[in-house]
Amino acid sequence: MKIEVEVTEQVTANLQFTTIKKLSFAPEADLKGDSISIDQFTADIITDKAVGISRWCWLYDDRNVLFAKYWVMSADHIDPDVLRLTAKSPLILIDQTTMPEIMYTGKSFATIVNDIFASTGWSPGDLANRVYRIDQSFASATITGFCPEQTARERLLWVCFALGAYVRTCFSQYVDILPIPVSETFIPMNKTFMRPSVTFSDWVTSLKIVYYTFRQAASEEEYSSDNNSFRFPEPWMAEESFIEITNDYAPYGVPENPVVIEGIYLLNADNVSAVISRLVTWYFNRTEVDLDVINNGEYKPGDKITVCVDEESIYGGYLERCDFSFGVQARSKLHVSAADSVETGLLLITYTCDDEEIGRAQFTLPAYYTYFIQNPYLDLVVQDHRIIYRPHNAAATGETYVGENHVTEPCSPALDLCDGVLEIISVDAVDVDENGVAEID
Repeated sequence: MKIEVEVTEQVTANLQFTTIKKLSFAPEADLKGDSISIDQFTADIITDKAVGISRWCWLYDDRNVLFAKYWVMSADHIDPDVLRLTAKSPLILIDQTTMPEIMYTGKSFATIVNDIFASTGWSPGDLANRVYRIDQSFASATITGFCPEQTARERLLWVCFALGAYVRTCFSQYVDILPIPVSETFIPMNKTFMRPSVTFSDWVTSLKIVYYTFRQAASEEEYSSDNNSFRFPEPWMAEESFIEITNDYAPYGVPENPVVIEGIYLLNADNVSAVISRLVTWYFNRTEVDLDVINNGEYKPGDKITVCVDEESIYGGYLERCDFSFGVQARSKLHVSAADSVETGLLLITYTCDDEEIGRAQFTLPAYYTYFIQNPYLDLVVQDHRIIYRPHNAAATGETYVGENHVTEPCSPALDLCDGVLEIISVDAVDVDENGVAEID
């Protein structure tokens, strides 16, 4: 891994550190909308150099893949040659500023986000220094409703909750504001260490969301007579309504465990149906999966993923947390929430030579999954001949369907070793060096 630290805004060459110990990085994404995580990484860097705080730093792997661009919060020598660095996502800065109460009436989401980040002193309109990035799907989104005095981080949480957006601050130069994903990423069993564990949270028996309709009072007397527990800015008054869904899958006799969401004054008749439909996924799907995988940045918090929990079962859910450890390759412990079992297809690949079976493989995959599986070179002993079989196709490709899926992959002999004599039958190329050693492709 490599850490780069900005020296000053005027100096283009950053400090680079590659001798790193005790690197800790565990980014999160909350798609339910309870919070926005302030992610961080910490590292002990072997150096006698000093590093200033309140500046950017970048965490890369050895392939130059960006893992994080964060803000240096502390950098102290715990030993003359060991610098302990802590860097946090720029959301730490919007957590330290307060925004005044405001009534939005069809306000552009992009403008509100601009205001949120501008409250930190950044210049959001300057693309060269832009800290955040909004997905194009929110280009025309607007917000209507009331926000009380709150931190800029809380304001960002509210407006994202109302629209069905979430915030991710890793594997990007930006704070990314993204839509909840629809497409899934499949993590194959061969990238998984040990067997995933499946746990279950408590049953939620119902979900109720209170939403609001704002109108202007006809007179000061009407405004003054409003007996709402929360006083809105004059002349605005609010009427409460609610929508409630019962969990029909909760077994008879389980303790009542209702969830009520209220006091978010950006929820209204136009968006409440989408909000409750989204939240049903998290509150009614109670399965959680924990697994440990090779992860060089392919799987990110917030992703919708499917994982094999055993040889026959696959669950799909949302990746909530990645707790990384670093070596030759990065690996991470993943926590998947709002999971549910998915339909599967059993892919059975038969390898043949002259229409005779010489090998087979099987894979449990999600149904309707487009697969690309590299075909192996089979190494078999046949009547004192050690034969390497070459597949005709580089990979088996197609789409799985529910149930068994049979595929045949033809192969031909490429090398035949018998009594110390190697017969080259079919190869791409043979290179012989000056010592007579052959290299076969």
